[in-house]
Order: sequence, then structure tokens, then C-alpha cells
Amino acid sequence: MMGTVRVGRYLLFQFLAQNLDNFSAISLAYTINKQKTTYYDIFELTSHPHNQGEATFFCLQMLKFLVTGQQTILADLTEKKQQIRNIEQSIQDFINQGMLTAEQGEILNIFAHFHRFAPKDSNFSQIQLAQAVQYSRRKLDTIANELHQKGMLQKVQQKPLIYTMATDYLDILSQR
Repeated sequence: MMGTVRVGRYLLFQFLAQNLDNFSAISLAYTINKQKTTYYDIFELTSHPHNQGEATFFCLQMLKFLVTGQQTILADLTEKKQQIRNIEQSIQDFINQGMLTAEQGEILNIFAHFHRFAPKDSNFSQIQLAQAVQYSRRKLDTIANELHQKGMLQKVQQKPLIYTMATDYLDILSQR
């Protein structure tokens, strides 16, 4: 039965990814993994002879799992949205106070978004950054180096040149 369950779960996740979104499919997988006992109990309940294969129990519980997963996504995105607002306001304050130029603020804003929404340990190269802001490589190198000198960016790698936002600085910007 376990092989059939895995195949069924895979098909369900594919269906959700195609008809809703990848986040819903992933959140459902995460929720099921956290509540494995309940998940397997609904299979037992559905296959019990007295229930004659009635799938209503199963469908209702799967919908509850889906709702729980989507609520988790919503809470996470709401928190990240507030963090980004705080960061953007802090950057704007630094620009208004003359501590940053508008270009430096724009670069920091991009790094902040990337840091909050990208998978952990992923990197953002100078080439990708140049494409995002449409500055010349020379201008971008100058701005990134200035931010590095201020301790706002950290070099992760020299070739290709990759920066990340300094964690301490990101924490300072987030705590408004």
C-alpha cells in the first residue's frame, strides 16, 4: 500500500502545482509530513470495512491539510512583506539623511529582497545584479564596492564576483 500512497501523493502534488501553484503543493507536502499519523489514519478510516471505501473523510482531511499549508504560506509571506517594508523604509531614511545615495539604496533594496525570498545559500552574481538594475558593470562595481566598504555587503566569492547582504546590517534594517 505504501508505494501506492506515494504515487497518489505525487500525482496530487503535480495536480496542485499545475492547477494552483507550486507553493500550495509544497505546503501540502510539508503539512502532511508534519502530521503523518493523521495522514495514515485517514487511509485506515477510509479503507475500514464499515465505511465501504467512503472517501469523504479522506477528501475533507486533505482539504484541511491544504488550508493549513496555505495559511502557513500566507503567514510567512505576510511576515516577509513587513520585513521588506521595514527595510525599504530604513534604506529611504538613510538616503534622506545622506548616508546612502539613491543608487546605493536601490542596490541594497535588491539584495534585501533576494535575501528574504531566495532559498538559503543561493547567490546573486554581479552579472545578475547588472541585468536587474541596468547599470554599467563599472558603475555597479563602484557602488557595490562602496557598500562593501561601509560593511553593508560582504564578498562571498571573487570570480565571478558575488556579494551578499551583511547579516548584521540586514538585521539592523529589519528592526524598525
